[in-house]
Amino acid sequence: MLDNVQRSRALLMSGELELSLVDAEALASDVLSGPAVDTRDRFHNRFFHEFLPLVTIARVVGRAVASQISFTAIDHGFDGRFTSDHGNIRLVEMTAAIDGRAEALRMEMLARYGEAPAFGIVRAYGNKHNRIFDEIQSCGGRADKHDYEYILPLMQERLKAKVANATKREAYKGAWLGIVFDDNAAIEKKRRNRFDALCKRLLSEANTVAPFGRILCVGITGTYVFDGETLTGSLLPLLGRY
Repeated sequence: MLDNVQRSRALLMSGELELSLVDAEALASDVLSGPAVDTRDRFHNRFFHEFLPLVTIARVVGRAVASQISFTAIDHGFDGRFTSDHGNIRLVEMTAAIDGRAEALRMEMLARYGEAPAFGIVRAYGNKHNRIFDEIQSCGGRADKHDYEYILPLMQERLKAKVANATKREAYKGAWLGIVFDDNAAIEKKRRNRFDALCKRLLSEANTVAPFGRILCVGITGTYVFDGETLTGSLLPLLGRY
């Protein structure tokens, strides 16, 4: 399994990669079944913020839209491209509505003390050698408060920024935008109940999503997608052992 993990990492950190949906799922499963990926590793964002969300969206829309997935090079302009069974192409851009530093601190706190809050913002001072954790700004253990006061503003900021940037580039017209967010703290079976309403509010309060043709909100676990076209969420089986 380790050989498969190393091979998959090398492929994803190389240039453009084109895979069938089946092979893309297998590659993602190899990584997710292997050792945990450090949030400080460059590969972390490449996999969890770009490749896995692309595979997750493809699993929802199916082979009719995404029989082939092209995972593009870092400087390509788009994160991915779907090719249908009939050769139709759909460009896909991804953006991560995730506070990377806050999540890295949460993981560091978990490793040091064996526990960390699922909700609330973790703040700390110093570097990894002399880190002092500040008092946690708790959300009182309430998932809804965490979602609407922490996750939603991040999603709103990324959607607004991506739309503003896309209006300056003709190539983005009609492309799909995937907004990746952290759904780790949610119980798997309750993800739809919890996040469908959140994603509907995101889109209802957006002034515009043009020039993008379709918005999809994707959980970082690879098990939840909300489709802005149908206004419905989908739950997917886990890949690997994540």
